[in-house]
Amino acid sequence: MRYTLPPVQTSKRVKIYVFPSTGVSLVRPENGHPRQDSMKEPVLLQRLRTDHGHIGRVLTVLENQIRKLDDDGEGPDFDLLANLVDYIGEYPDAIHHPLEDQLFDHLVNKGLMPPEHKLVSVNLGQHVEIIAATKKLARDIATVLNGAVISAIRLKEHVDEYIDTQRGHMWVEEQQLFPLAEHMFSDEDWAELEHLCEATRDPLFDKTVARYEDLYRYIVEVG
Repeated sequence: MRYTLPPVQTSKRVKIYVFPSTGVSLVRPENGHPRQDSMKEPVLLQRLRTDHGHIGRVLTVLENQIRKLDDDGEGPDFDLLANLVDYIGEYPDAIHHPLEDQLFDHLVNKGLMPPEHKLVSVNLGQHVEIIAATKKLARDIATVLNGAVISAIRLKEHVDEYIDTQRGHMWVEEQQLFPLAEHMFSDEDWAELEHLCEATRDPLFDKTVARYEDLYRYIVEVG
């Protein structure tokens, strides 16, 4: 599912958020705690946005590899695919998404309007769906590495849908939910959440796990 509609600015007093998957639009009067342009972005959001940039790079490599199923050449590097999906399961699914869950759990207690509450609920549910999809993708790749035959068409469709879901999910968070949190949270709210940034570091991009060293070099080299 693709998310292509940005928040629509209607005035200095009102902001409309649109969530295409549900058809929900909502009006939020500007009565929260907007961050001034001169103020530094909250540390937690900095981390989550950095994670999104890294996840995006991993998805691009995954996408480029799976396209090789359409080529007459050597095809995808399934060992590389296995490492990519292993990383997604170890960090984005196990660490990054739970950080966002805690952020959004805090957000739902901020007097959201019903459509806003629905946005958060849908997003939290997508975390569960994405984790399940990662596990399925890992099983498919393991099947190939174990010498079994699976449908290349079905595998490509699964990966394409997985990548599209991930990108759409991050788009909604970046363009809709993170701004909503910034609008609703006070400095005290962000200070209360700042300890979450002490969670486990990214094993790939922070280079804390030896088995990802070759994967890191590959991602850097291919840009």
